Amino acid sequence: MKISAILIGLITLLLPAIVLAHGGGLDSYGCHNDRKRGGYHCHRGPLAGQSFDSQADMLAALNAQNARQEQSSPPRQQTQKKQPAQAQKSISGAVLRVSDGDTISVRVEGREITVRLYGVDCPEKKQEYGPEAQEFVEDLLLTDTVELIPVDQDRYGRVVAIVKTKDGVALEEKLLTAGLAWLYPQYCKRAECAGWKKLEMQARESRQGLWQGKAMPPWEWRKRK
Repeated sequence: MKISAILIGLITLLLPAIVLAHGGGLDSYGCHNDRKRGGYHCHRGPLAGQSFDSQADMLAALNAQNARQEQSSPPRQQTQKKQPAQAQKSISGAVLRVSDGDTISVRVEGREITVRLYGVDCPEKKQEYGPEAQEFVEDLLLTDTVELIPVDQDRYGRVVAIVKTKDGVALEEKLLTAGLAWLYPQYCKRAECAGWKKLEMQARESRQGLWQGKAMPPWEWRKRK
């Protein structure tokens, strides 16, 4: 009986080490890169037991989960003080390719990911000012390192993120100011969107870029095509 108790105690002590033996210590998220099997795996935290291709994919899933929980939570009482929101984790990487004005490819931790800009929609390539939007982003970002603030992941598997350029200004803001993008009202719901809407209105009033004529929003253009 004593021997059995000792064996049980040893197994209990060694079990965490056995579980983590397949790929390195845990990071601040409770996850780690699985060196043996590849990918990125979580042992603790809200995504415990789940595996991802990279930390970027995990961050997108985590932000999407937090957004769903916030939407489903009951409204707070007016007398209850609002708790400060946690700062979102950001990642950085080099821009490898610009597919169009609002879609870029970024190398993050040795892996290429496709990033869709959050909150804005640029003209499609075959639309007027579509090539200009793509060229604007290429001149601004190609080969540069950018900061990504993941917000969600879309149905095509792209990371939806706010993209900060090397001067700390969001690419979304620069596109709106240049008159090369619309604010996407259906999806732009964060606090930044109010300020971005003002930038769009200023570009419209000064007839910047696509506002020189009667431009069709890309979501309407896609429906017709």
